Amino acid sequence: RDPVLRKDIAETDRLLGRFIEITRERLATHLANRPGSEIDQQYDRAFDTLLGQADRVEGLLQNKVQSELLRFKAVQLFLIVFSVLFAGVSFLFLRKIEVREERSRQAIQTMNTQLQQEIVERLETEKALHRSQELYSLAQKVARVGSWEFNMKTGKLVWSAEVEPMFGLKPGEFAGTYDAFLQTVHPEDRELVAELVEIACEKEVPYEVEHRIVWPDQSERWVQEIGLALGNGDDGKPTRMVGMVHDVTTQKLARDERERLIAELQE
Repeated sequence: RDPVLRKDIAETDRLLGRFIEITRERLATHLANRPGSEIDQQYDRAFDTLLGQADRVEGLLQNKVQSELLRFKAVQLFLIVFSVLFAGVSFLFLRKIEVREERSRQAIQTMNTQLQQEIVERLETEKALHRSQELYSLAQKVARVGSWEFNMKTGKLVWSAEVEPMFGLKPGEFAGTYDAFLQTVHPEDRELVAELVEIACEKEVPYEVEHRIVWPDQSERWVQEIGLALGNGDDGKPTRMVGMVHDVTTQKLARDERERLIAELQE
């Protein structure tokens, strides 16, 4: 690869060839018993020149070897430094990954703890709500009171479990609509009930009425209802009503009987 070294080696080969030729001529001269002073001088000069060239080539080779050795050592040093740096960077990278994994693990543990706490709290809340609903349902049964919710857009009417027995129906018999409710109202009171519901929705005033209902066996009962329109639709009007219904048959009959007796006494 080195052009100077290549040139010197070629020159050395040429001088070596010339030296061999002179050596042969010198041997031939001596074997022929001819005077050899001139050929001896040529031999000496060629030998000295060959030695000088050999020394030069040797020096170049040594320099070349040292240069290649230095280059090899430089490459070796670079590889060592690179290996150390790579090991350091790898350690830092792996450590960073470990730190991230540890943080992620801690975050997941924290989230799991919070989630478990939320689940426990939600279960406790649901239990408390269930107990409240049971107490509320019991209170409605004792007081013979039921609740309802009327969706004005769909006409769907939802009754609590206490309302159907109050209207002489078995569980699940009520059709769940406002029209089905009106059919249970006494024909003479039906128009009044519908009008009061409409007024409560239009004017957003409380709904309150006492009216008769007709059971499937055609017996009559008295109920008292109160309700309130809620929610705002696209037109700004209420979208639903919620309320309570109370069986007041006993109170109504007692009140009518008292009024009858008072009237008789006054006569």
